[in-house]
Amino acid sequence: MAILEKLFDPGADREIIPDVAQRWEISEDGRKYVFHLRDDVTWSDGMQVTAKDFVYSWIRSLNPDIEAPRGKVRLLFDIKNARAYNNGDIAESDQVGVRAIDKLTLEVELERSASYFLHMLFTLYPVPGHVVEAYGDAWTDPEHIVTNGAFKIESYVPGESMSLVRDPTCHGRSSGNLEGVEIKLSNSVHSPEMLELYEMDRVDIARLSEATYHARYTHAEEYISEPLQSAYYVGFDMSRPPFDDPRVRRAFAMTVDKERLAYEVLDGAMSPATGGFVPPTIPGHSPGIGLPYDPARARQLMAQAGYPDGQGFPTLELIWHLSLSDLLKHLKSHWNGNLNVKVAIEITEWEDVIRTYRRRNAYFMGYLADYPDPDSLLRAGIGPDLAHWKNDQYDQLLTEAQRTLDQSERIRLYQQADKILVEEAAIIPIVYSQAHYLIKPWVKIPKRGFETLDNKDIIIEPH
Repeated sequence: MAILEKLFDPGADREIIPDVAQRWEISEDGRKYVFHLRDDVTWSDGMQVTAKDFVYSWIRSLNPDIEAPRGKVRLLFDIKNARAYNNGDIAESDQVGVRAIDKLTLEVELERSASYFLHMLFTLYPVPGHVVEAYGDAWTDPEHIVTNGAFKIESYVPGESMSLVRDPTCHGRSSGNLEGVEIKLSNSVHSPEMLELYEMDRVDIARLSEATYHARYTHAEEYISEPLQSAYYVGFDMSRPPFDDPRVRRAFAMTVDKERLAYEVLDGAMSPATGGFVPPTIPGHSPGIGLPYDPARARQLMAQAGYPDGQGFPTLELIWHLSLSDLLKHLKSHWNGNLNVKVAIEITEWEDVIRTYRRRNAYFMGYLADYPDPDSLLRAGIGPDLAHWKNDQYDQLLTEAQRTLDQSERIRLYQQADKILVEEAAIIPIVYSQAHYLIKPWVKIPKRGFETLDNKDIIIEPH
């Protein structure tokens, strides 16, 4: 975010702010977008940023030989023939619906209208094709990398630190006064190192972890928290018993005291997901639609499903990594105490969690929205996790919302879909995520907050 500029930026309320693209047009059917780029944007080596750079970047991500992160590649699948090219069904990249009409005009054609498409573009950055072609995988080495953002990389020690310096050639929107940024890197979310550096006045901003969250009391005047575009949830293998039965899933949902979990167990580090899966930071959040905490009703549902007092119910197999252990213990105690079911929790490396969690009969997972739209959660986010859950109304609502360009109508459709999701307990939203920071008094952060922070609008006051 600090070293690259994209077509546009998100504003404080997730509105679209022109950046490399100064204006754009959308066809009446919502399938064609034409972006007109500014003529004063350059790479840090002096080369002009052009429409071809965006075409090159997106095609490169779709190229199956590149093996780009699958989650990011899927974001491009709304573009005409993008999926087919990525799957190898189409060999020629010029059949993908993204092209440079001229040096400063980018045209994108979609398979079908996608009402969230502009917001999705918040996540897509260009790369300098001329540098990538010259150096291959080594193009990101500090001695080779070329950027187009407010800052460029001065030095980088993997796992330790990164130094950024203001790029005087950048002509993008900027209201801050930083000339440089020193970033301390840590491999452990549990490390107290950042807090120690903060208390020694060696860093101006420190993100708190589970291990350092207590510092919000000792540094109360310098503490801020910010809700994130994400939620943690419990999902199920709905292809087989017992979780193919919605009564069982609802019973598990109704035995989680989310408010006690968030405010007592987690001490307010996260907020209770008593609404839908769409968190409060995303348009279309529906507060209060979650299934109520009602253990007595939950036991009735389990008995109706054939598991009175947990008899005959298989052991729940949860897998997770080091963080949020108190949350998992809370889930275990509630399900065991209220439903008399056994819960086994395996703590392992994150890579193992991602590789194997869908093989379990139940799982705990978190999802951070790629773009500030309910589509990112309800379709793109948990779509793969709902492969064995079939609800025609839910699918139809998502399809209609995807094709509807009227903002208020599409949000209404997503809210209906979210309500079905939680009422059927296809997943159980547990908590909405929050980030916690300590900030020195002389650091002034723009209104749009940390999760879209690219440093160019930070102001350091004299101190």
